[in-house]
Amino acid sequence: MDWLKISLYDNASPIMEQLIMFHDYSMLIIVSILSIVSFFMIKMMVNKFISSKILENQMIELVWTLIPTIILSFIALPSLHLLYLMDELNNPL
Repeated sequence: MDWLKISLYDNASPIMEQLIMFHDYSMLIIVSILSIVSFFMIKMMVNKFISSKILENQMIELVWTLIPTIILSFIALPSLHLLYLMDELNNPL
């Protein structure tokens, strides 16, 4: 049955193939972030011990700032490449 398919339709062009690969790549990143954050949230709810080093550590804040920046660049660079490939310049002559 067609309506039970979860994936995208078959590609008809090389750009659509790259779009499908970018979709899979970005979903891999999103699902891995979701699972890591869920793991740490559950771990923090179950764990009753609190350390003052964790609450006042500036190195952790630096890491929390740099890691999302790196992840966003890993998503943005392939996206910009695909946008460049999809830009179709027609000659009006």
